[in-house]
Amino acid sequence: MSQQKLELRLDGDSIFGSHVIRMRGSGSGSKVDIELATLEGPLRLGGRGNWTRSAGLAVSGTVEHVAQPTPVLTAFLKGMCTDYRDDRCRFEIRQ
Repeated sequence: MSQQKLELRLDGDSIFGSHVIRMRGSGSGSKVDIELATLEGPLRLGGRGNWTRSAGLAVSGTVEHVAQPTPVLTAFLKGMCTDYRDDRCRFEIRQ
């Protein structure tokens, strides 16, 4: 399993928190399972999916405020998500 820490920043400030992407290969190289999670910070990221040679990338999940939403975080999520409501962003990526 491979794990990569991802820290999201806006204008140099770490206002989104630290998140992790975990990837686990099948051994044959034909499939990679993907998990998204939050380490710390005001945004909770959760999701999962996979990549296969035949179908490509398919990942879905949610991003939501852990505490009281701030105007900056709300504006960011509304701008990035097509499905944003109740302080929660639902996303799906297929490529």
